[in-house]
Amino acid sequence: MKKIFVLCSAILLAGCFSASSLWADNPAKMQISATLEKSTLEVSVDEDLNFGTIIPQPNSKIRIKIDATGGAATDATVETGNAAVTNAQSGKLIVNSGIDAEVTLTYAVDDDKNPGSTGDADQLEGETTNTRHLAMKATDVKNNSTPSPVTVKAGEDTEIHIGGVLAIPKIDNDEFYQTYSGKVTITVAYK
Repeated sequence: MKKIFVLCSAILLAGCFSASSLWADNPAKMQISATLEKSTLEVSVDEDLNFGTIIPQPNSKIRIKIDATGGAATDATVETGNAAVTNAQSGKLIVNSGIDAEVTLTYAVDDDKNPGSTGDADQLEGETTNTRHLAMKATDVKNNSTPSPVTVKAGEDTEIHIGGVLAIPKIDNDEFYQTYSGKVTITVAYK
């Protein structure tokens, strides 16, 4: 009888261990992964800022303004002095982002004859006589362009319009009558 009891006990214990293995946790391990990619922010110039042809009144200081705060501008206003202005237009950038985001805009004005001379109050250089200059401040560009920050949508082109104020000094000799050029550097960055 003792053998039967031991045998039954062994069978019952084996059954308990089998049953407990049915209710036991069966863990599974899953891999976790993530890939981070740098968001692209593409900026291209679609139209240059052009103050057009200006016929100033001699012996007077003149300020010409292109206001692009509300969008594209196809004319300029004479803020001070007297001049006729034709063929002026605001500049336009196209910004495309890989994500929906806000971007900020910062400006620096530099001239072609002195690369790297950037700042708030810089100038456009005369192409014929580079001793003559027209002043243009980066703050005036900022205040007359699309307000910053700008909301961009992923994969969509966003237009940024660029304006500014051009200051013409008192014209006291014929050397001033020439074409002037320079550059505005516009930095577009995620906010």
